[in-house]
Amino acid sequence: MLSNSTLNNENITDLKASTEEAAAHSNLMMIIATLTWMLLSIITLFIYCCNYWQLLRSRQRRLQRELEPDFQHSSQQSSLIG
Repeated sequence: MLSNSTLNNENITDLKASTEEAAAHSNLMMIIATLTWMLLSIITLFIYCCNYWQLLRSRQRRLQRELEPDFQHSSQQSSLIG
């Protein structure tokens, strides 16, 4: 009878150990998934910002090109008048 209860205690201990091991594995997978999600979010944000700044720069260049002829034309007129 003593050996039967000892076997039951060992089974319970093994079951607890495997449950704790599964919980630790689950926690590790959750941490890895969270870190991966954060890394991908940061990369996506970086790409978005780079594209946004590139669009802003191209718009500024276009506006400068459009305004330069007007500025040159008005400065030529003022030099002719003066």
